[in-house]
Amino acid sequence: MMSAGSLFVVFAAGLLASAAGADTDRSYGAVIDAGSSGSRVYIYSWPKREFEGDEFLPPQNLSVPVAETTSFKCTPGVDSPAGVAELTRIVEEARKFLVSEASASEPARTAIFLKATAGLRVLPPKQRSEQLQSVRQMLRASGFLFRSESQARVISGEEEGVFGWITVNYMLGRLNYTLPGTLQGSYGALDLGGASTQITFKPSDPDILENSYSVRLGGVITESVYTHSFLYFGANEAIARADAASVFASWPGYPSLPAPASVSSPCRFTGSTANYTDPATGATTTISGSGSLASCRGDVVASLLNKAALCLTVPKPSRAPALRAAASPGPRRAAALGAVPSPAPAINASAAGCSFQGVYQPPAAGLRLVAFSGFTFAWATLGMPEQGGTLEEFRSRADAFCALSWEDAQRRYPAVPARFLAGYCFSAAYTLGLLVDGYGLDPRDPSALRVAPSADTYGWALGSILYEANSLPFSVLFPPTRKPQAAEPVPLYVVSALLAAAILIALALAARLYRTSSAVRKPLIASRADSVDSRDRGETINPISP
Repeated sequence: MMSAGSLFVVFAAGLLASAAGADTDRSYGAVIDAGSSGSRVYIYSWPKREFEGDEFLPPQNLSVPVAETTSFKCTPGVDSPAGVAELTRIVEEARKFLVSEASASEPARTAIFLKATAGLRVLPPKQRSEQLQSVRQMLRASGFLFRSESQARVISGEEEGVFGWITVNYMLGRLNYTLPGTLQGSYGALDLGGASTQITFKPSDPDILENSYSVRLGGVITESVYTHSFLYFGANEAIARADAASVFASWPGYPSLPAPASVSSPCRFTGSTANYTDPATGATTTISGSGSLASCRGDVVASLLNKAALCLTVPKPSRAPALRAAASPGPRRAAALGAVPSPAPAINASAAGCSFQGVYQPPAAGLRLVAFSGFTFAWATLGMPEQGGTLEEFRSRADAFCALSWEDAQRRYPAVPARFLAGYCFSAAYTLGLLVDGYGLDPRDPSALRVAPSADTYGWALGSILYEANSLPFSVLFPPTRKPQAAEPVPLYVVSALLAAAILIALALAARLYRTSSAVRKPLIASRADSVDSRDRGETINPISP
């Protein structure tokens, strides 16, 4: 049997081993990117957070997740019951992968997050709530760690933009700083999804008058960035609205008069056709392409961007003119508006403080931005380089591209599926409209824009798990560990003190045992003496009686 002194020595040795050793355990996290056209599940892992002191204080080093595998993908999106059923399938695939890579018990310790974007933002509230409840019910039974309903939610467009910004700058090695607010050389992020588009960047001027977002990653990154998300300006929504605009321009009697049988669109190749069905009346119109980049950009895309919208976030002029409406209101309303004094004139956004649709934006000229997701398709199809290509060169190539007949376009680009190629003339015009006419990028600056080589190069999912892995409360979903001291040897005086304490305790225990054994032997001797005396007296005494 081990003595208490021996137990203490073992305990002290364990303390030393713990102080000198390293905890190699990893934390895992799963992110579901629930987009408008489909869902993707990503599995990430990273070393457990390390703390030097209070675990409620942020660590001084970022927890940096790395992807454990390529994503698990499915279609359609979770805005439909079929999308939820498909998501259930790929979540199970992700769980099995984690079991094979880590252990059978790892999924139960792996927090899973579903973050839905514009595909659910555009749904009516009741339908959106029903779809999310179905998703949450599925995730509770998935075998992953799902503790809170907030782990499955629709994220704001601003969050989507910021997460994409984090991804871009982490992957390009730009998340470096010396003091809060001093991040230098960061890239802006331009994300074009199916239903929305986002722009996020750190302006050269620290004053951000609207749409400011504070980015905090652990105790390492604290930055304020500009971000804005334009709902219904994603690639799929934009081309649908462009087709609708072409139809309604030839349908002045809507909805009482019949729809036009056919209309022309400069955003589609000459010789191509597409059908547009009005959701309110059910009437169908054939759209025939006429193939003109200049007309598509200058007429159709310009009408979507509405650069003439009233921009109120502008410097106050020395003389405040009367407010004038950007559109053409009725005479009474126009007279009323003209009589109201305004702090700023109704100006074209290019004059000062807005991008398009009257939305405030700090100047983006002179900055470096990375475009990804939907921006990559037309750019890559036209043979533009990832870096160093100008938007003016892209315009020149797009001009010739849109002038092709539909037959020639299919012959020259056989690798592109026809259903995608049919929309690339519009995509090219829309890219120029957004980036040059809208955001104000310099079309001749070769350093202004970097375009991802594929739609999967960047995305907001990595930025999202970077944010989650470095956010408070630290011990809820990703339990921390104390910082190992392997780099600092245990001081000799600590070792000596622990060993001396162990020796002293062992000696004390030995002395105690000696005193106890002496006390037991002493009565026994006395008893034997008494027994001799008693025999002399003829008495009988039990020698072990007390």
